[in-house]
Amino acid sequence: MMPVSSAAALGPAAETAGMASPWYVVPEPRPEAGVRLLCFPYAGGGAGAFTSWLPHLPGSVELVAVQLPGRGGRSGEQPWTSLEALADGIAAGIGPLLDRPVAFFGHSMGALLAFEVARRQCEPVALYASAFSAPQLLIAERTLWRLTDEQLRQRLVELGGVPADLLGDERLIEMALPVLRADISACDSYIYQAGDPLACPIACFGGMQDRVVTGPELAAWEAQTTGPFTQQLFPGGHFYWSSDGALPLLLWTVTRHLADIRRDRS
Repeated sequence: MMPVSSAAALGPAAETAGMASPWYVVPEPRPEAGVRLLCFPYAGGGAGAFTSWLPHLPGSVELVAVQLPGRGGRSGEQPWTSLEALADGIAAGIGPLLDRPVAFFGHSMGALLAFEVARRQCEPVALYASAFSAPQLLIAERTLWRLTDEQLRQRLVELGGVPADLLGDERLIEMALPVLRADISACDSYIYQAGDPLACPIACFGGMQDRVVTGPELAAWEAQTTGPFTQQLFPGGHFYWSSDGALPLLLWTVTRHLADIRRDRS
């Protein structure tokens, strides 16, 4: 789920400076970068969730954020409720990004989206899955979409998705709930289809105090690749990377991993 403070994603100006496709935002073009880091948002989140990452990424990495319908420059669109359809749309517009190596990073729902896009003949040089169970484990009935608005609000608070100073902002919460509910419905209705594992490395990240996703559920991602697999836990909960000092460490880990991959491929 989403930190509500990130729900207001990048505006049209930032998107125009990036990709022509509405699915992608490049907040700071880096034409000399050797690799792109394509970031997939969590439920309710938008491309703006990743703007704070820019100062922590070296010039060799260009950040590209996925913008889903219903948020940011696409706020006039209805949010989609099919994860498979979202993956199809993202994959259909990815061509212009592939002139350079691309790595995928997805947090929570974004990890599942990144995985499904990777399966659609868009395999990245690395897949970073954050705070989400391996997809083959998603077999039990999922009913979060049935929660009332009040129950959803409480769920956000429990996950650390609503900063204390925004809890009283009724207008912002009301704006966020329809998008969040659509994303939850997309996750709850997802049906995993067994297939060949990816060949790219998969690295999993999570929070040591995450009450939603356990270490063994992250470890099960290893079955989805024939390549190297690593797992690392950080202090914090489901949104561990929003904790003090965690984001620089996470992105240092990712960029070091990408540098190792590029060195091995050269």
